Amino acid sequence: MNTEELDTEELELDEDPDITICEECNNEINCKKSNIYILTKGEEQKLWCVFCFEELWKEYSNNGWTGDDIEYYLELEKEKEEK
Repeated sequence: MNTEELDTEELELDEDPDITICEECNNEINCKKSNIYILTKGEEQKLWCVFCFEELWKEYSNNGWTGDDIEYYLELEKEKEEK
């Protein structure tokens, strides 16, 4: 086996489809074990880990970003304010 074959095999082993990268902190996210958060603004899209989402969702929401999870959190805040 030559070096190129080894490199190719290592790459194939490292390319797990269940692992993605948070676009904010660049940490790996195992999609089978952790939630991912998708934010959109027009045609733009961001994929975040739970830590970045919890820290930054409100700031991004105020800047026009949206997503199912942001809408859910906004609804929870609205309900809390009404009580």
